[in-house]
Amino acid sequence: MSREIHERIDEIEAFLSRYQGIWSREVVAQFPYDEPLVSDEWSALISNLDPDDISTIECRRGTGSLPEGELKSMLEENFALSSFYTHPQSPDADLPGPSRTSGVSQKKQHEIDTLLELVEPHFQRLRVAEVFDFCGGMGHFAAAAVSSFNVKATTFDFSEELQGKGKQRYVDLCSDSRIRFAHADVRQSSSHPLIPRLSALDGQRSAIGLHTCGDLAQCFVDAVIEAEIPLFFSVPCCYYKGSTNTQSFSEDEPTLSPEALWLASRSHCQVNIGGELGYRVKYFRFMMHLYLCEVCGIREFVGLGHSTKTLYRAGFEEYAEEQLRRLAVENPSSHRGPLREFSRRSSRIKIVKEMIASSVIRNSFGRLIEVLIVLRRAAKIGVRGYAVSVEACFDERVSPRNLLITARK
Repeated sequence: MSREIHERIDEIEAFLSRYQGIWSREVVAQFPYDEPLVSDEWSALISNLDPDDISTIECRRGTGSLPEGELKSMLEENFALSSFYTHPQSPDADLPGPSRTSGVSQKKQHEIDTLLELVEPHFQRLRVAEVFDFCGGMGHFAAAAVSSFNVKATTFDFSEELQGKGKQRYVDLCSDSRIRFAHADVRQSSSHPLIPRLSALDGQRSAIGLHTCGDLAQCFVDAVIEAEIPLFFSVPCCYYKGSTNTQSFSEDEPTLSPEALWLASRSHCQVNIGGELGYRVKYFRFMMHLYLCEVCGIREFVGLGHSTKTLYRAGFEEYAEEQLRRLAVENPSSHRGPLREFSRRSSRIKIVKEMIASSVIRNSFGRLIEVLIVLRRAAKIGVRGYAVSVEACFDERVSPRNLLITARK
């Protein structure tokens, strides 16, 4: 698998290098005063698609009704390079059911159930007796592992509040020492005091880092390797919280820009606002950015946050006025007339459509950049003496950060 990982990395890097001008820059930062990210031809092809076709591309289910040509070929190669063996999921029409556990979200329940199924054969083969759960919060996975596999578990987290809630919730497991909550800053990975180098138990040890954000994922890997843990599982997330120089396998590999890390961290989730409403969301947001830049003089990128579907279904002026309130712009209601006039200019409408087209194409690279980050990390683990594999574990519609690294001695 190590050779396959290196070959896949080479393929992805060669592909991404051909389109670096698209994915390495943020769409909003390029308009309206800079060169667009994509050609006029590609922009027109996307602009001519209906909203359902755009949703199909954004969910990586296909290329919709795009005609044969360079754009369609690029997207097909992109999607092929970012595809992975996926742990069997429920049929397309069915999402995982509601959580069986009070206080545990549907998403978290799905993640726990899937991970338990995936780790079970490894635990049995190695006769795992102790599990370390990094950034484990309230200890939901640790508790599930204890109950399912009759192991002991230690969960590490730097949130005393979450750990306090976990101790109350799993008081029975804590009372007989089957679960231990260890308050620790996992980021302090230089000395690795978190996991004893030698276990007092007769059996083997394993560790899991579920959705360790940014550089925490690498801190987790460094800690368990130094502690000589023979089996561990890593599901990273929030790549934008990591430093760009930790994403490369060696000094010779190109680093990823902060904008690229943000792109890799986007949801890529198939449960989204698609169709006409999805297009309206994009249209309103880009038009708002143009207004902030040209009328309000706010030229830096501003995160607009989430708005209700009702607000998106209303007119642009209502949506924009709410955004101006959030941004603490003085007297938002006085902008109603200028907003209406600005949003109806044909020149602004043309730019917004170009921005939407550019964003659809640029966003298609997000999953591929994420795959590259995870593969690079897996390759680094491989040269440290572990057999590694990478697969997509969770149902992407529920938990889109679903790339799992399994490492074993």
